[in-house]
Amino acid sequence: MIQENFIKIYEKSFKKNWELPALTDYSKGTTFSFADVAKEIARIHILFEECQIRRGDKIALIGKDSARWCIVYMAYYHIRAHEQSRKNVCRPLLLKKKTTN
Repeated sequence: MIQENFIKIYEKSFKKNWELPALTDYSKGTTFSFADVAKEIARIHILFEECQIRRGDKIALIGKDSARWCIVYMAYYHIRAHEQSRKNVCRPLLLKKKTTN
């Protein structure tokens, strides 16, 4: 059985390694520090809220295997994990088809 919450492990790692490199796109030579990743995750959380995506909505993560894709996935996972205890405070993911009546 897991003794520690997965999100807590992320948080400890980000705090401990704030200035260190976390993810790299080798094809582009772009490296994101843990600080950069944390800032992007926070920015993506705001986007999720603005899109009004709700639990149970059908969503998809589409993109090339890259550091940015990983960051979006981490943001999504973080929201899904926290949504269990904070219903409707944050809403999951990136793509939602808007229907007009």
